[in-house]
Parts: sequence; C-alpha cells; structure tokens
Amino acid sequence: MPPAYDLILKRADGLITRTIHASNAAEAWRLAREHYPESIRAVVCQDSDAAEPPGHR
Repeated sequence: MPPAYDLILKRADGLITRTIHASNAAEAWRLAREHYPESIRAVVCQDSDAAEPPGHR
C-alpha cells in the first residue's frame, strides 16, 4: 500500500485532517489541490521512511 499522508485543511472553526494514500508527496499535493482547493494548508507524510528529503519539491 502507498504511504499515508495527512492533509491539513482549514475550516471556519479551525483546522482538520484527512488521511489519503498516495505514491509520493507530489501526488498527495496534487490530490489535495484537486479535492480541497480552497482549504488545503499542508501535507504531512505519516511514514518517515517514505518522506522526501528536506528541500525536495
């Protein structure tokens, strides 16, 4: 199964998270922007082994 990513979303009453599975951080961001274009604030990889190195975008 692909790594899990938490999407940090802004709502009127605060921040919430949604978990998705994506092949990499770029795919997680793409899905986040596609599904939550107005509320996405961050994407966090839950699996440290799958996380991309710092500075990689």
